[in-house]
Amino acid sequence: MELIELNRALDAFALIDESKVRLVELRYFLGCTAEETAELMNISKATVDRDLKYAKAWLYRRIAPDANEGFA
Repeated sequence: MELIELNRALDAFALIDESKVRLVELRYFLGCTAEETAELMNISKATVDRDLKYAKAWLYRRIAPDANEGFA
């Protein structure tokens, strides 16, 4: 069930920002390091770190919306 939710969230996120979804795929599904991801995507490591932080937050809010009620 959790993987299905993650897949749906990634599909929804791809409609907003495909490059951040690609970053998540490279880092978490393919196991690339931040440096490798930066090189493959032709961006800086700082951008990888920043965009990954954003992507993780977006996905978490999408998958667990009830856990975020106190942070609005």
